Amino acid sequence: MPPKQPRRATRKGDDTQPEEAVTAELSPEAQSAEPPPKKSKKAAAASIVEAPLPIARTPTPRPEKVDGLVVGHWNIAGLNGLLKSAERKERFLALLREEDPDVLAISEHKLSEAKAAAGIQELMALCPAYKAHWAICTAKNGYAGVGVLVKRGLKVLRTEIDAICTLNEGRTVMLELEDIFVVATYVPNSGQDLKRLDFRIDIWDPALREYISNLQKTKPVCAIGDFNVAHLDIDIWNVTAKHIPKSAGTTPRERESFGKLLEDVELVDAFRVLHPDATGCFTYWSTRAGNQNINRGLRLDYALLSKALASDGAAGSLRLHFCDAQKEYAPNGDHCPTLVGLKRT
Repeated sequence: MPPKQPRRATRKGDDTQPEEAVTAELSPEAQSAEPPPKKSKKAAAASIVEAPLPIARTPTPRPEKVDGLVVGHWNIAGLNGLLKSAERKERFLALLREEDPDVLAISEHKLSEAKAAAGIQELMALCPAYKAHWAICTAKNGYAGVGVLVKRGLKVLRTEIDAICTLNEGRTVMLELEDIFVVATYVPNSGQDLKRLDFRIDIWDPALREYISNLQKTKPVCAIGDFNVAHLDIDIWNVTAKHIPKSAGTTPRERESFGKLLEDVELVDAFRVLHPDATGCFTYWSTRAGNQNINRGLRLDYALLSKALASDGAAGSLRLHFCDAQKEYAPNGDHCPTLVGLKRT
């Protein structure tokens, strides 16, 4: 996710006194002074700062549910925080009830090795219909991490945990299912002052391309997660702003590298296959700036599919059916869930 904006100063303890009490404390000279001249209506109107209008979101209606496979991802920004919030916990459970995903990846769970067991036990008690696979960061406490919930009864042939690079940051979980590989990932952020940009472009991204390419030799792939990049201009609410080319997630190098992932590995952005011109369809908003209320965001979360899964003429048992971001489950969060549905043919 992009670097956090500086926290704005807030007023604390603003115990305003009644007007008459304030007047009593003024000096005699101040009390007898003439009031300042009133502003003209035109000047007063010019001094009012209008609230920004929300950015419109193109409707992306979902087709009727069919038999198939639903895979989701949500950057939850801390599992313990989610479990401590009754509202967030209820929205998480509502996602499971209403969307009924077969596979749901959660990234940035921030579980440490020492505290993972307790958090995992509490979460799984809430969703007994699921099993889970976890990648936990061992390089730094309370950082990164990916977990994948899998509906009981869905056969998992093989798993690989944190198999890309040697970061030990809990960045990937791979599940081999009967028809498809699911790769859940939380791609490293280039960081403040782009300190990890070279690592990401020169090491992580090539390793991710190679990993997915090797999987595709056996069966199709669904790679889903927080890729920490806004690929297209329409994925950035303020794309013309001067700071955009110098900000993590929106630099030309990151955006070009994401395009290389699609092209070289023959993947497609499932959302853009279905909604190529949709605008205002973001998955991340700055919470400190309150940007979700006015839909000023970025699209950082993706479901990437092998081209065969999006082609009606290709052989195989699964085809792209829908893909969308579900903002209603995270009205006050920075990321919202992304879901992709594959129908059986």
